Amino acid sequence: MAAIIGFFVLLIIFILAVCVYFAKPATTDTLDGICARPILSTPELAFYKQLCRSLPNLSVFPQVAVNAILEVNNNLPKSKKTSLRNRYNQWHVDFVVCEPESLNIIAIVEFDGKRHNAIKDENRDKILAQGGYVVHRFRAKNNYSDAEISACFERKQF
Repeated sequence: MAAIIGFFVLLIIFILAVCVYFAKPATTDTLDGICARPILSTPELAFYKQLCRSLPNLSVFPQVAVNAILEVNNNLPKSKKTSLRNRYNQWHVDFVVCEPESLNIIAIVEFDGKRHNAIKDENRDKILAQGGYVVHRFRAKNNYSDAEISACFERKQF
């Protein structure tokens, strides 16, 4: 009888040991792998400084979420609102140029590098146009003078 009880005790200890060995470790959710990154790349930062210098009477905001400047009409059915919002909810624009006192947006500026896709850019521009915005694109490979940039804003075109 003692041998049978001893066998079952050893069997239970063995089963517990196997369970502990194969159990998934508790997640501590340490968030390892997340690190800071600059708001703007080096060329974008240089262009941002140039925009600020060229437009001293305007406010320039970098990396603005499109959700902050567009909204979907609340009168639409929920499925339509969700569908429209999903088309842009992960986007940002490179720069938003505003009147300093009212923060009314007077221009959206995109600084297009090598990776820009003309078809995708056209789609983005159409969606932003629905909100009443015109997107002005500057090619990263070009050098623009302060006078060229400020003159574009005076003419309201780029």
